[in-house]
Amino acid sequence: MYLQSCRADDYDDRRRDHQETPDDQLKAAIIKLGEVDPSEELGRLEIRIREHIPRNIPLLSEAFRISVTEQPFKIPYYATLLRQLHNKSDNPTEEETPIGRLILEDFWRGFQGYVDQTAWREARLCIHFLRIYSCQVDICRFNVALLRSFTAVLDEFGVSNGRAKRACLCAGEGWPILKSILDVSRRIITAIQAYIDSTAPKNGLLRLYQCFIQTASLKRTLSRPYAIYPPFDPSVLQPYVLPSVLVPPEAIEMDTLSPDTSGEETQVKKMSGPNSSLAFSQASFA
Repeated sequence: MYLQSCRADDYDDRRRDHQETPDDQLKAAIIKLGEVDPSEELGRLEIRIREHIPRNIPLLSEAFRISVTEQPFKIPYYATLLRQLHNKSDNPTEEETPIGRLILEDFWRGFQGYVDQTAWREARLCIHFLRIYSCQVDICRFNVALLRSFTAVLDEFGVSNGRAKRACLCAGEGWPILKSILDVSRRIITAIQAYIDSTAPKNGLLRLYQCFIQTASLKRTLSRPYAIYPPFDPSVLQPYVLPSVLVPPEAIEMDTLSPDTSGEETQVKKMSGPNSSLAFSQASFA
């Protein structure tokens, strides 16, 4: 009987250890958005976020960052959810800051953390999310210096091919936002094209823009749930201007050596992401 009682107590302790808090449940609900019907879930999830007390902005922005970087196919729905959260509450005050703006600002700080860690994949997907949010929802505005900070990597002395390629991908991800600013757009494209020409083989170059041309007809079939919302009046809500970032200098990332293993060979940390060639279509300026 004593042994059974001890086992029962251990089981109860384990159940208590794994019990989710309301914050954990809300975070999981955000990450699981779209598992059934996102169009039906968006409204309910917005209400749930607004009614969650106490409000935990870092947790909410973390849930958005995890969702954007781990489930990029859901990015249009997360852009829609964040746009809905920019609407004022039922009983707004003059000093009220929309919860969506607070999440966006903290999301940006998380993006800066990815850049500081040279987490290229996560940084690129965040730029993709912010690009949609800027182009379509028009609640934030891209800073030209943001993309220039990535193309500046190409001018570094002795920059490695992997670092340059991933910086190009990040800059190219946000380039469509600046297409209307021809002078700036051309400079960014020229910098990327110069890198491509210096590294691409003469034969067998995978021209990604051909894929874009062939799939251009699919644009109408892509989900754009945010398109039903009208833009905000600037007198009601000023767009958030995204600050610029500074890409840290290149460094060889090695496992730290303990005193006992000083003679062992170090291992260079590999960079994540697929290996592919890059190309731009000059017809984009036509």
